[in-house]
Amino acid sequence: MPDERAASIWVSLDEATVDNGCMWYVRGSHLGPIRPHRPAGGGGGAIECDCSEDEPGATPVPLPPGSAVVHAGRTLHYSRGNTTDGPRRAYILSFRPAAMIAMDHGLTENVRTVRNSLAD
Repeated sequence: MPDERAASIWVSLDEATVDNGCMWYVRGSHLGPIRPHRPAGGGGGAIECDCSEDEPGATPVPLPPGSAVVHAGRTLHYSRGNTTDGPRRAYILSFRPAAMIAMDHGLTENVRTVRNSLAD
């Protein structure tokens, strides 16, 4: 979306490692053009774009429990799947204008719910 007012805070509740799905970011990607997006394989309103861990600036960010990372909405970011036997839980706070809300992570149905009807 052309509106750039978006930020997310990803709080690690368990240790987040490369193997169990820590966040990855592409340094400086927020300064480039918005890449074409498409629906992600699992559905539910998630989207994805072409990017690779081999891309210059791609960096994993392992975190101990209770730590957090913050990123702007235009920053390329993702997490791998968890390939371990343990959990990798996180609490995600997303801040954006109501018109930019496309999905809620963790819902069983992708139904948009406006929680603050006064939000712009």
